[in-house]
Amino acid sequence: MGEAIEFAMALGPAGEIIRLAGEEGEKRKPEVAVALRETLAPYSRADGVWAPSSTWFVTACNP
Repeated sequence: MGEAIEFAMALGPAGEIIRLAGEEGEKRKPEVAVALRETLAPYSRADGVWAPSSTWFVTACNP
């Protein structure tokens, strides 16, 4: 689970919010890590964290 939290805080939406918040974001990193752990706990398995997700492919054409 630790790797999933590190990933979310480095590259995921949590990481972006922390970066945008600057010094305040850095101060709150431990709090964010706890919240992520609580949120991801129901999806944690022996082989990783498996949460539901979806992907959208959108195409368009301009005739």
